[in-house]
Amino acid sequence: MVEAVPYTFADDSRTVDWFLVRSPIPVLIIIMSYMYLVLYLGRKLMRDRSPFDLSRIIMVFNAFQIVHNVWMFNEVRSSKPDGGEVITSYVNLSIIHLTLRLSGNNKFILLSVRILMLKWNVFLPQMANVIWHYYMSKIIDLLDTIFFMLRKKNNQITLLHIFHHAGMPAVGFICVRYYAGGHCTLTAVINTLIHSIMYFYYFVAALGPSFKKYLWWKKYLTVMQMTHALLIGSSSEIRYIC
Repeated sequence: MVEAVPYTFADDSRTVDWFLVRSPIPVLIIIMSYMYLVLYLGRKLMRDRSPFDLSRIIMVFNAFQIVHNVWMFNEVRSSKPDGGEVITSYVNLSIIHLTLRLSGNNKFILLSVRILMLKWNVFLPQMANVIWHYYMSKIIDLLDTIFFMLRKKNNQITLLHIFHHAGMPAVGFICVRYYAGGHCTLTAVINTLIHSIMYFYYFVAALGPSFKKYLWWKKYLTVMQMTHALLIGSSSEIRYIC
């Protein structure tokens, strides 16, 4: 059984006027333009063209991504609430709350998200700033697909890749606009750590075939990415209610 749970999003007064935060329209335009480009226009334009050599550009891009993600990870790790009161609350991030009835009794399983929130008046602006940078990084990540397209590495552009990259800017917008801290902090600290390692791998790989021998740890990167997804997913809590 699926039941609707009323929920009203409240703007975070610290961030509502920041760049690409005031309205969802700009980020929606970015997402739709990205999907149109990679699903149709880009393939059409590159159909009869030779792949572009973007090795130098990609190396600079990967280096920037490493520095940016390491900086975000360190900022989140070092942030402290400065005496702020930690409030544990249950907030359903979706409009639809999934409820599963167990056969033979009246128990339900409610899937909800535990949010660790700090009162806005004592929450460090540093954290909100990091979450905004995290949001910007999800938009910058869209260049990954553009580079694949221009290099005609279409086998790398899977539907999972496209929808993941298209969805993350929307998630980033919600985090900055409504939850510049709390649960988004957990997501950011795990995600930026994994992305730092991932872009380091890409950077070394872009140095050329002679450096492939140093990438023996690729399988461990895959394990870390899977663990990363599980850790973020485990922040959802299953509660049994009689």
